Parts: sequence; C-alpha cells; structure tokens
Amino acid sequence: MDRPFSGSIVPMKYWQKEPNVKSVMIEIRRDLYMNEKTGTKSHNFNEMQKTISKIIKILAN
Repeated sequence: MDRPFSGSIVPMKYWQKEPNVKSVMIEIRRDLYMNEKTGTKSHNFNEMQKTISKIIKILAN
C-alpha cells in the first residue's frame, strides 16, 4: 500500500480549509488493462473499466 505513490490530491482551495472534503487515490497496475509495450487495451480493459466505475459510485455515496 502507498507504493509507488502515497497520498492523494486535494485542490489547494479546500486543503485544510474544508473538513467535509475527502480524497482517495486508487492505484491500478497498468498490466491489468493494457499491453504496456504497445499501449493497446487488453482483453480485460472493459471489465476493469466497469469495476472501477462501480468502486467510484460506492465511494461517492
């Protein structure tokens, strides 16, 4: 967890000013949705896209 990146991005307008602002950063291995050598979408791309969309909807509520 928190590797290779740690933390998340919050616009400075809200940073430490608005307690209701929450931020989450989700890291996803590129090889799960694309061929890293060619940059083309993998057979798994659509499935990953649906899964990520579901996670975002859950977090938004």
